[in-house]
Amino acid sequence: MKPHKIHRKAKEKVRRRSLKSKEKELELDVSISIQETLNDPEILRIVELLRLDAPVAVKLAFDGLKDSMYKTRDNAIGGVAGYESVELSVLLCDNEFIRKLNKEWRGEDNATDVISMSQHVPDLKLPMLMLGDIVISVETVARQAEQRGHMLLDKMRILMMLRNLNF
Repeated sequence: MKPHKIHRKAKEKVRRRSLKSKEKELELDVSISIQETLNDPEILRIVELLRLDAPVAVKLAFDGLKDSMYKTRDNAIGGVAGYESVELSVLLCDNEFIRKLNKEWRGEDNATDVISMSQHVPDLKLPMLMLGDIVISVETVARQAEQRGHMLLDKMRILMMLRNLNF
């Protein structure tokens, strides 16, 4: 996915954030983009907060795997040990964009709240863990948050954390 062609990159981009690991520090590269039409001030504020949350979400997600019976959908990802860096891309979009993506990638012609696509290729033995892309429909997530009495930001944080692990 190349969001830069039809989306503007949000100014809120995390570069070279370190995550503490028992063995070494990891470099975290999180890119958060938003669809051009999503220029609402609340959405821009949420992007800024998600940018701050991303390192914590990745760390919590993988720390939770250590002594857990739960595993990622990609069994090759058991943690971040052995990697020098972790990369993640998040795109916030509208229902029409995610509907088209859902039809193209999953054959389902409907909007959904989130789609995640892993970029991890274990056979390549790269020093970086490419978690992949997380695409979130702001419209669908806002509706779900309202129906459940949650804040939009909290719902997006949950989706970002769960999709880090491709659950």
